[in-house]
Amino acid sequence: MSLAPLRLAGLALLVVCSCQTPEPISRLPGPCAGAFSIYDQAERGSFAVVARNSCHVPVLVELAIPEIHNLRPSQELPARFSVPVGATQRLMTLDVIDSRNGSSYRAASAVIFGETLPAADPSFRYAFPFGGDEPRRLIQGVDGGITHEGPTRYAFDFGMPVGTPVVAARGGTVLQVVDGFPEGGFDPKFANRVNIVSVLHDDGTIGAYGHFSAGIAVREGQIVAAGEFLGSSGNSGYSQGPHVHFQVNAQRFVPAVSSAESIPILFRGDLVPVEGQEYGPYLGPEAGAAR
Repeated sequence: MSLAPLRLAGLALLVVCSCQTPEPISRLPGPCAGAFSIYDQAERGSFAVVARNSCHVPVLVELAIPEIHNLRPSQELPARFSVPVGATQRLMTLDVIDSRNGSSYRAASAVIFGETLPAADPSFRYAFPFGGDEPRRLIQGVDGGITHEGPTRYAFDFGMPVGTPVVAARGGTVLQVVDGFPEGGFDPKFANRVNIVSVLHDDGTIGAYGHFSAGIAVREGQIVAAGEFLGSSGNSGYSQGPHVHFQVNAQRFVPAVSSAESIPILFRGDLVPVEGQEYGPYLGPEAGAAR
C-alpha cells in the first residue's frame, strides 16, 4: 500500500556535536544504519571533522555549522563532500582563534547515497517489477485514494498472489533489505513490519519495493540487473492484501537536510499504469507492454 513509514525515509537531519569528545556528531539512520558517521577529533589548536563510511555504497555529505564560537572553518560552508566506500575522510578543519578562550560549535549534516548529486534520468523507462506467467491488475496508482499521497504519491500497487516473483524494474546496487516479518494487515500496528528492498540506480534515484514474503533473495551491496529476482510477493506490513508496492524516489538536499520522495516515472511503452488495468509481467529486456 504505502512505503511512507518504511526505513527508506531515514535520510534525514543529522545533528549536533561537542568539541570535547570523539563521539559521533551524527549517524545515518535507515539504510546503512550505523555504517556511516561523522565525528570530530581534537588536534593541537584545531578540531578535525571526519567522516567514516562503512556502508556498501558511496555517500555524499552536506555539512553546515549553524553555531560556532572561537573557531575558524577551513572552508566556506555549507559544503559537500563525497565519501567513498570504506573510506575514513577528513572533511574539514576548525582552527581555534584564541587559545585563551573556550571553543564550541554545532554541526548539521545531511547525506544522500551515491558519489555525486542525483539527477533523475527522464528518458529511462522502467520494466514491470514482477515476473510469472500472467499480467497483474494495478489496484492503486498515482494519487491513489488509499495511501498514495505525499511522499508516496507516484507509487504503484500491483495485486498478485503470495509467492509471485518480484524482479528489479531497473538495475543498480541493493541499498537496503528489511526482511523477516511474517505477516501484515490493514492496521497501523503493521506499518513498520514490512519486508522491503531498495535499489540505488546509476542516476541517484532509488527504486523501492515493498510487502515481500519473508526470505528476500538479495543482499545489501549486491549488483542486480533489470529482471533479476529480488524475492517473492507477500502481504507484510500495512496492506489490504497480497501485492507488490513499487515507487522510485528522488534524493534531494534542502540546506543541511536530506529527503527522499517518489517521482513520476514511465514504464516501457511510455506507460503510466491506470488503476483497474492489467500489466506485465516482466518478459525480458524489451518487454512490458500493457495487456
